[in-house]
Amino acid sequence: MNVLSFFPLFVTPLLDGLSWGVMLVLIAMGLTLIFGFLEVVNFAHGGFYMLGGYMVFAVISAGYGFFAGVAGAIVIVAILGILTERLLLRRSYDFGPITQLLIMVGLALAIEGAVIYIWGEQAKGVAIPNMLSGSVLVFGSTYPIYRLALVAIGSVLIIGVWLFLERSRIGLVIRASLTDKEMARAFGNDIPTIYTYVFASGVVIAAFAGALMTPIRGIGPGTGASILLQAFIVVVVGGLGSYRGSVVAGLGLGMIDVLVARYISFRLSGITIIAVLLVVLLLQPRGLFGVKGVMEE
Repeated sequence: MNVLSFFPLFVTPLLDGLSWGVMLVLIAMGLTLIFGFLEVVNFAHGGFYMLGGYMVFAVISAGYGFFAGVAGAIVIVAILGILTERLLLRRSYDFGPITQLLIMVGLALAIEGAVIYIWGEQAKGVAIPNMLSGSVLVFGSTYPIYRLALVAIGSVLIIGVWLFLERSRIGLVIRASLTDKEMARAFGNDIPTIYTYVFASGVVIAAFAGALMTPIRGIGPGTGASILLQAFIVVVVGGLGSYRGSVVAGLGLGMIDVLVARYISFRLSGITIIAVLLVVLLLQPRGLFGVKGVMEE
């Protein structure tokens, strides 16, 4: 029997792993940007992901379309991100990481409490938009168009952020500031404003991922904590502050998560991810690409 005849059997789980891995990269990418530049561990990151999903649900419930919901999620979370950095975090930079941790944990709890108050404790879901519904044939196996769209959209965003950090003037300022913020300020760069934009960008990316994943996984009050844990694992495995590490770890762990759940046991998938984390930390305590900075040579 031709070995290639078995290939269609593996197409679906491999593409599922890829689509989930790309979303994990997006979520972890926001954490990495915020930690790499602001040196703040954003414990509210999962909450912003959750808000992205709830915004889509709210906009669709109001009678508008899915893409209007995604746009609404981006705008609302961008505003919240700007306010969070300017009103909460900016006052904490001189007080150390413990103060920042308490602020972000408090914000995470506030977001969770707000969504329970507004939308209740029941999980919510939305339908896949009509223009992206249905399936196509991929290597002899039918596969949902929406999941392929997730891979394409996520990949474009990942590459776009990398090009922005690597090639643009603002990206150069961000990278220079990682090494010496005072020197970057001496050249006339407005570091506080860059802080605001980096934080807002990081949480918007998380909300965008949350909005895109809601038609597949739904959204609920506990989603934020679950996503935060998975994103932290990706960031730690990849290396704190390493953009490249987040990409590699996110894709790898997403694939492992889906394949273990599909072929071994759903309950073992989470344990396997934790095992990978422990092995990496034992062999490489700083993670796979653990250097200080968002981008490294």
